[in-house]
Amino acid sequence: MTSSLSNPRKQLYDKIYSLLSDPSLPYNDYTKGFILHHLSDLINGSPKIDPRIAQDESGNSPVNLLHADVVIQYSPRYSVTVVICFVDSYPISCPVVRVTCPGDDVITQNQIAVAPCGAVFHPYLLNWNHKSSNVRQLVGKLVDEFRSIAPLGSPNLDGALTLPQIKLAKILIENGLNDLYTLVYYQDDQTKKAFFEKITSRYRKHPHLEEFINSTQERLAKFIGIAKDVAKELLPDASKSVGGASSSGTRGYSNALGQQGIPSDPRANYQLYGVVYHPNLRYESADRNYILQHLRDLVPRYRSLGVREEDRLLQVHGVIPYSYEGVYYFDVEVIIWLLKSYPGTRPRVFVSSSSGSCIRDDLLNVTPNGSVYCSYLRNWNASKSNLAGLVSHLSAIFSCQPPRATDRTSPLEQAPQDSSRNIRQSRAPP
Repeated sequence: MTSSLSNPRKQLYDKIYSLLSDPSLPYNDYTKGFILHHLSDLINGSPKIDPRIAQDESGNSPVNLLHADVVIQYSPRYSVTVVICFVDSYPISCPVVRVTCPGDDVITQNQIAVAPCGAVFHPYLLNWNHKSSNVRQLVGKLVDEFRSIAPLGSPNLDGALTLPQIKLAKILIENGLNDLYTLVYYQDDQTKKAFFEKITSRYRKHPHLEEFINSTQERLAKFIGIAKDVAKELLPDASKSVGGASSSGTRGYSNALGQQGIPSDPRANYQLYGVVYHPNLRYESADRNYILQHLRDLVPRYRSLGVREEDRLLQVHGVIPYSYEGVYYFDVEVIIWLLKSYPGTRPRVFVSSSSGSCIRDDLLNVTPNGSVYCSYLRNWNASKSNLAGLVSHLSAIFSCQPPRATDRTSPLEQAPQDSSRNIRQSRAPP
């Protein structure tokens, strides 16, 4: 009989079982059973796995979660390590997955399934089904994806940079400034070098500048601010890539789980990313980043709103709640078109007239055909305005003048449960 000490797979199984017995983990017996079963299947598939417990600080309070570092061999010569984090609601919720970037590698720009920060947004995660999905199938899908498009590359800007400058370029990409990196990429070699030399000149000579910058969030935020200032000074057309709605914070990893600010429901985050970065849409890459940020701010606040694609553009659609004479109503359905140059161009907003009601003809901000004109749209500023602010403004307008001509003696007390139901379809506005 083979002993456990001579059987690496049995040793790995015992390690996982032991880790799951740790009282600091938040899992119930149901979740522990699925994690053990799914990782056992993955072990039988023969990839290299290193399970561990790591603290996640992305929520309101730190929590320990089980992570599995999985080595994916996608070609005879190349492999990549992905970190699979099992959330406390697994397998009802999909795991959180990210690609690690060893050395000076970065996520390749044409890799659709992996964000520049390393977060994985594969369709298998978007369509996760707790009854049939598992991590072994997930790893198989990632192998196929990485064979098609290699996940890692080097940010050497066609050989124009020194090794220390490559490390600084990697910091930019890992913290959400992929558009700025792309802008630098298309400059001549002299400008590429000048950009990073000017950034470096803002610091005293340091033997390991990249380690110094990454040592604290404050230093990282300062570095990003310096990079943006230098870009505005040296590069043409830099204001769109470095200014605007981006926050002053960073997108760096604060823990083993992954990107800061990821929603408590990772599947919602994956779905938004998958919609915004769908290759059929007509938006530029820089604009998609702003759209994703605006939708992340909007959707958690207004659960009655959904996002869909129409004519290769995105629509925010659903019900905007408002209060009239002290009572909340959920009877105004809207369509918000995000035009091709959004957020540089303000969105187009329409109120939908449903059966049994029509739009009032005495409104200040809504025309009889449903077009919305308000001060927030007239004063739209690409660097300050956003969808959450727009919807909040519309809710205030509707509270002053309800747009639908209908009987209000029986208000709708409950918001609609399904934000994805169909409302009036329309072609993309010109």
